[in-house]
Amino acid sequence: MILPAHRPDHPGHSRRRASGFTLIELVVTLAVFGVLLALAMPALRDLVINTRLSTASSEMQTALGLARNEAITRHQSVSVCPSANGTTCSGDWNNEQGVIVLTDSDSQVLKYIQINTASIKIITGGNNFGGSNSISFGAAGRLASTTSDGTLKFCDTSTSNYGRQLQVFWIGRVESSKNAICP
Repeated sequence: MILPAHRPDHPGHSRRRASGFTLIELVVTLAVFGVLLALAMPALRDLVINTRLSTASSEMQTALGLARNEAITRHQSVSVCPSANGTTCSGDWNNEQGVIVLTDSDSQVLKYIQINTASIKIITGGNNFGGSNSISFGAAGRLASTTSDGTLKFCDTSTSNYGRQLQVFWIGRVESSKNAICP
């Protein structure tokens, strides 16, 4: 028996098409992906920096709010200070891993709050909280050491373009703001 020659246009035969990508299609796709990635990287970096700053300032605002509430509840002064170990104050806002909320009368630690200060510099300003390295609230919920406002700036160390600020008013209210001017 003689078989007919293979003819793709013959009614009994179908043409098989190879599936997959050609080298040109693959190179064009990778080039487009590379351009999009290059455009997205600065925005992604900004997002990471802003999230880090926002988290650190929110954690500090939580500590300040807790200290103020405890001062009012206990009818005594309560302070927030930087701490490396969660038990004692260190006095350096920039080189520690967190803050402690403690009573001023007996130095009882009420809470230790970790704040990731990697690549973040904390700058105190305004009245510098009465010259102290802690922020104290009196029994009425006001700043204990002064009658003027103070600030805490959270600045990114890799660039001076980004910052957040906590304004601590002498009456005890804490306000957060974006776009702090960092040195």
